[in-house]
Amino acid sequence: MTLFPQLSATASLPDVLSLLSTSKELGGGLALRTIDKKPLAAINASEEKIRFPIDGSRKSKCKTPASKAFLLLQLRASGAPLEGFDDTRILMQEKGCRVLRAM
Repeated sequence: MTLFPQLSATASLPDVLSLLSTSKELGGGLALRTIDKKPLAAINASEEKIRFPIDGSRKSKCKTPASKAFLLLQLRASGAPLEGFDDTRILMQEKGCRVLRAM
């Protein structure tokens, strides 16, 4: 979590989410499986599920573990369940608690 000093005082919510998703604690432990790409594309395209799409475009595809973390962090923050991402949910809960304690 040594990345937080890189944020400016005027950092926006997408900047913070992007930083968290690229952190070694959250995004570094995720694997982007081929089977995950279609559900993640549907999540990215949905205006009801997430507020900030990947790269600012609803048509962008999830290509990295960091972009997967970016989408799933938003999905979980909205209160929606992480259906179909059971292994990822467990990992993010464990690592997320550690990150929140550090903050």
